[in-house]
Amino acid sequence: MINFRRLKRFAEHRLALFGLMWILLLIIATVTTPAIQRYPMSKVDLTNRHAPPSQAHWLGKDAIGRDMWSRTIHGARISLLVVAISVTGSAVIRTIIGTLSAIGGGVMDILLQRLTEVFMSLPLYVTAMVLMAIINPGIWPLMLALVIFGWTDTARVIRGEMLSIREEPYVEAAEAYGSSKARIILKHALPGCIPSLLVNATL
Repeated sequence: MINFRRLKRFAEHRLALFGLMWILLLIIATVTTPAIQRYPMSKVDLTNRHAPPSQAHWLGKDAIGRDMWSRTIHGARISLLVVAISVTGSAVIRTIIGTLSAIGGGVMDILLQRLTEVFMSLPLYVTAMVLMAIINPGIWPLMLALVIFGWTDTARVIRGEMLSIREEPYVEAAEAYGSSKARIILKHALPGCIPSLLVNATL
């Protein structure tokens, strides 16, 4: 159900609206790159190096005469692709690990928490660079590395919220009513973790 009160509060916050409009503008620009890309991003023009912004070249040119506007929107498109896939993949992993750890308990909880600590002890970007060097430098190995090593920061938060939600009266009532564990997780536990997931994904 849409919470109109929260939407109204959001609409009254000017900085929030400005941030939303900027993000939407960035997404629109990257999605429509072929239509708004005025020049090839790799076209070299040594006669116009370091050209200032003009009507033809909105952001000017770089040290070897390439159009900065075309290169900027192309780079933004790659950045959004990396972010979308890596954030989605790591969110799935952290949700699964946190849920299994909280619901399974016992030995499973201990093993998953030790696994989380092992991954947390590894520096994310250094490990990602090593993995990319082993596989092959490129965008897809980078996204794979971010997915594999980027889930630890919120997995424990999800676990803690799951443990808290599990003690709520409505969850106990659902258990008493005979609801299966899978139904309780999907209908009651996971929706309670969505705010934390959204905040982490936004960051």
